[in-house]
Amino acid sequence: MTLKPSSRALGPALVIDGCGFVGFHIVYALLKDPTCGPVEPCDHYKISVEGTRNVLTCATESPTIKVLVYTSTCAVSKGYQHFNIGETAPLWEQDSETTPYFKAKALADTLTREANSPLDGQGRGLFTATLRLPWVYGERDNQAIPAAKKLLESESGPLDPRVDGEAFHITDGDPQPFWTFSRMIWQTAGDNTTPDQVTTIPGWLALSMAHGIEWTYFLCTFGRVRPPLKTSLLYIQYTIYNATYDISKARTRLGYTPLVDKEGHLKSSVGWEFENHEGKYKRLLRK
Repeated sequence: MTLKPSSRALGPALVIDGCGFVGFHIVYALLKDPTCGPVEPCDHYKISVEGTRNVLTCATESPTIKVLVYTSTCAVSKGYQHFNIGETAPLWEQDSETTPYFKAKALADTLTREANSPLDGQGRGLFTATLRLPWVYGERDNQAIPAAKKLLESESGPLDPRVDGEAFHITDGDPQPFWTFSRMIWQTAGDNTTPDQVTTIPGWLALSMAHGIEWTYFLCTFGRVRPPLKTSLLYIQYTIYNATYDISKARTRLGYTPLVDKEGHLKSSVGWEFENHEGKYKRLLRK
């Protein structure tokens, strides 16, 4: 992948779970070229779609690769309000009015599942599956490995629950509204603000403001510049709309059981932030 030239230094970069194959190459690439530039819509397509297509081609042609598990995202499901939806919910189409990232990931998800080809008599073929994850937190992987194991065992008959060629929602099994989770982080960090001290504005007002900002940027820059992420319509929708997903399929077919110590993970995350950026966060907390 060739990056656009940029004079902007990337600065400190933290790659989580960077000890495996993919993580190593991410770190290696960052060290070779510590610059960054804006991500163009076509970049999402090149990385998510063309990159996935290349991986599928190589995996299919390889005589030793039998399983490919693609890490997708719950955001591939069409719409912004998701109420405990399953994997059969429609995905974003390529002509949908949404972000290039969502459309690219939806197409890559579909390509991966369509590439599924059960082994023939000579052992040629490729089992595929996609794992659709929401916002990921935590340190250990109890998601991809069970999926790969089930795919290897996928000598399924016509009446057996399928794993190959399927998509699976993977969450911690404890859905919470955005602001509830955010307040858990603040409280873990030592913030003692009570609910009655919090000023809220109606969701419709926040959406209207975001629409106004989007149109202002569009008109003033002729569509060449997008607003900052934190004031974008998509960001506001994330904080307002419901997004919950049914993981019963992963439970029954993959044997997936969420291993969640939410409080423990939050404590370790906040502790690391304080240890490494103490000055940055001191002024944000109420004593």
